[in-house]
Amino acid sequence: MTCRLVGSVSNMLVTLSDCTLAELLVTALSQEVEDGQVVAVGGPSPILAAAALLARASHAPSITILRLGADGYWPFHGSSKEVLDLGERGLFDVFLLPAPKVDGRGVAVYDADHLSGRFPGGLGTRRLYHLAKRAVLFAETHSRDTFVPRLEPTPDTGPPLLPMSGVAEPYALFTPLCRFDFHENGWRLAALHPGVTTDEVAAATGYSYSQDDPLKTTEWPDATMLRLLRTTIRAQLGERYLDFAAGAFGRGTASGT
Repeated sequence: MTCRLVGSVSNMLVTLSDCTLAELLVTALSQEVEDGQVVAVGGPSPILAAAALLARASHAPSITILRLGADGYWPFHGSSKEVLDLGERGLFDVFLLPAPKVDGRGVAVYDADHLSGRFPGGLGTRRLYHLAKRAVLFAETHSRDTFVPRLEPTPDTGPPLLPMSGVAEPYALFTPLCRFDFHENGWRLAALHPGVTTDEVAAATGYSYSQDDPLKTTEWPDATMLRLLRTTIRAQLGERYLDFAAGAFGRGTASGT
């Protein structure tokens, strides 16, 4: 199968042999999940929801998914304090989190207006960001407005206020252009998506970062992953993300070579 990248994250027209940007991102993000883990999806992001579902449908069938506001993925019946309690006990293995603004030290800001009332709100999400064993961020846009030199930490954006052991740094940041890994208090450019250059990333990034040598290239989804995305995952996203799934995933079953 021959893939080529087309369109943007949320709006794209495809043919059978095309691989969309959304499919590339979902597949790459799904690889951050290992079988048997507890995976929380923090925020109404169809890309991140699809990544967790794809991991479960492919290489990690025994994961537990906590997906914000989705029936069947939200086992809590009382206060949202239950979620924080799990986080503070170290029971979240992976936290997939949309981040509209990130600085060079890994401080992230989230739009609390986009968070469901059934989740512990902006403050709770920020706490979980530092409590999960692996926090993986996703930014829908890659620009100097999104990735800035410095954000001032606040009680809402910094680590938990109560003394705790094992407060984690972010693990990785995925964007429409590349992947950054967090290393020694700063970001490191780890991989470029197909067709993207280092100059393009530098021009669109406001913070300083180091760079792997050699740089990796994000792998295309194989035929099995594309088939799952275009059938099983499209259906599992449900009505909440119906418009996204209709435009972001390609058509057909990707059975060609």
